[in-house]
Amino acid sequence: MTAITHSGLKTIFNLELIKTGRLEASYGQFFNKLFTYRQEADYDDGVSFTVEEVAQMLLIVSDFITEIEKIVDSD
Repeated sequence: MTAITHSGLKTIFNLELIKTGRLEASYGQFFNKLFTYRQEADYDDGVSFTVEEVAQMLLIVSDFITEIEKIVDSD
């Protein structure tokens, strides 16, 4: 599969990694939340995040990257 749009990438991510169980569902929910945040930041006025919100996201992103690296290394 090849993604042409951001929404397409989100769909493939969920089909290939979440639905197959290669990545925990909580990471799929987090990825979807980040996608929504990106959409809002790009297209809505006045979107902002607190330092605490960003710090929490960074902690999860660090774990998320580690899990993705494990999948890439195993393929």
